[in-house]
Amino acid sequence: MRKNIFYSLLLLGFLSAGPVEAFRGQLVRGHIQPSKMLLTQSVQNLNLESPFRCNVKEYGDIEVMTTLSLSPNDFTLRQADIGDALPRFEVNGFSFATMPIDKALALLVKDANINIASVDRSYPELNADELYGELEPVIAELTRVGDVFYRYDDTSKRLTVSKRGQFELQLPHNRTVVFAVLDALRGAGIKTAVPNWKDFSIMLTLSRSEEDTVNTLMSSIVKDGKLLVADTQVYLLNPIMSANWQDVVNRFGPGRVYTATNGMVGKMLTMGHKNKADELLAKLRPNYDAKLLSEGIAIVPHGWKMRFDVGRCAVDPSSVSSVSVMLNTHIKNPQEVETIVSVNTDKGEISTFKGWTEIDEELALIGIPGTVAGFGQNNELLITLKLRFIRLLSEGK
Repeated sequence: MRKNIFYSLLLLGFLSAGPVEAFRGQLVRGHIQPSKMLLTQSVQNLNLESPFRCNVKEYGDIEVMTTLSLSPNDFTLRQADIGDALPRFEVNGFSFATMPIDKALALLVKDANINIASVDRSYPELNADELYGELEPVIAELTRVGDVFYRYDDTSKRLTVSKRGQFELQLPHNRTVVFAVLDALRGAGIKTAVPNWKDFSIMLTLSRSEEDTVNTLMSSIVKDGKLLVADTQVYLLNPIMSANWQDVVNRFGPGRVYTATNGMVGKMLTMGHKNKADELLAKLRPNYDAKLLSEGIAIVPHGWKMRFDVGRCAVDPSSVSSVSVMLNTHIKNPQEVETIVSVNTDKGEISTFKGWTEIDEELALIGIPGTVAGFGQNNELLITLKLRFIRLLSEGK
């Protein structure tokens, strides 16, 4: 049997006696995504990160180990679309049983002449018993428990409920930190991040769980302060004669490749800073001809997964738009870095490599079939990563 629902709202402030304005227009999610058919190819490929991210020489002034001083107060996340303050009412013993959050809110605010607008088709059902207090904190508590957001428009007396909210993430005025946050967000599957390079902020459309992820990321960066920079380059290899990596490694020199770790497809080679991947590239001939497809920097906070979208920095974005490189690290100390690298497309994971490296070592992923990016069966992808370390310190330490 359903519980009896009893509640009362006692007016503490002044309410207009005029009619409630009718809702006009159609609700949309936080932003409108234009159809790709309305955009030219060049506009569709526009990337404001490109001048900073897509040239490894841009970050050439960062040494193998670098320290940056920042303030924890520079990291703030706030909801940007909360709207007007709710009118002052007192909630006195509000209860409901097995009811979707939007229906429960409609029941709660009915006597205040506030309309509920639901953006989504369905919401989880909740139960509540004997809620007391002012209206605004009660609604804030209910929406938090119901994994939704609200925004209030006082002019139309409308409370809009949505599973996603608009947020502004303010960051320190430092490009390296912004890139680290962007790459970690993308690695966590949050794809709505839009950076503002004037004020070093990021606009986000988030669910409640994603909001928690962002807050956890910020706390992790401030507390731990370890970032790993990976200069990333992707090449297309075309066999000239016999495709034989043993010949390439032999020409590179005995002992200059430290380890060769198997993945599901291909191998991960590790080399020290004195045995640069560029020198390995020079030894590809006469077996392979190498063509640079994409290059750029990616930054991963300690313990988080970084995502480098190859197409963002590609010479021809359409050729490798589906390819990404994921990097996850655990930095025990500069000489012991647990590194997990995976190559992915929009169809899923191609291969994963796991090993222990040092900060100054360089990695080369070899034997990735070119077919994963739509190239011929005889082509291969070669991916190189040069690792560097950045330490963030709070001001005053």
